[in-house]
Amino acid sequence: MKSKPIIRPQTLTLIVILVLAFYFWSQHQEIKRLRQASIQQNQAYSDLQSALYQSNRVQNQQTELVHELVRRVPQTDPSIVLIVDKLDKLAALFTPISLKVAMEIDSAGKLLRADQPVQAIATMAKILENILKIWFEKDEEFQKLHQKKSTVNFGNLISHALDKGLFTPQQIAFLKELKGIRNESAHELDVRKPKSYLLSCQEKCIDLIKCIIPRFSLT
Repeated sequence: MKSKPIIRPQTLTLIVILVLAFYFWSQHQEIKRLRQASIQQNQAYSDLQSALYQSNRVQNQQTELVHELVRRVPQTDPSIVLIVDKLDKLAALFTPISLKVAMEIDSAGKLLRADQPVQAIATMAKILENILKIWFEKDEEFQKLHQKKSTVNFGNLISHALDKGLFTPQQIAFLKELKGIRNESAHELDVRKPKSYLLSCQEKCIDLIKCIIPRFSLT
């Protein structure tokens, strides 16, 4: 007596058809998901580009205003004039090393001349952040720690400088203080600080950058 097959051919064919149908459906869903993700990514990139454009536009307008203020109203405060002169000399020292850094230092001087001391300090913080970035470009330990990060922030740089003992405790404390002022000026409106405090910060920035120049010039 012949045994009956466990699965009839028609049933097996139906199963195969259903499996293939599910496979193609799942592939279609995956392609659809990837397309949607791509559209969202492109939209996010477009939004980011638009935000950067608007930010650069505002920054350029502010820069033009500062230049106009400097041209029309020369700074007469002796304490500010003294620091601006130091910034000009610092920019001259950096010109053969890094023209971009020299230009940013010159920009900080213009902001100070235009009675924008908080913005001037924020610019000096940006300068120090970028000096440290360039300095650590050849630091294998730093690069290994942060190679998976899309961006490296000022805090990462300060922490590494602390771990490596590159600055005194007082200098590290000042860098952290500087980072705080920069963040405050970037996220809050009409930030105000005592003039004497801001000018003291400018002096410390200049002294700290002068200390870094010999090491920076070797990178």
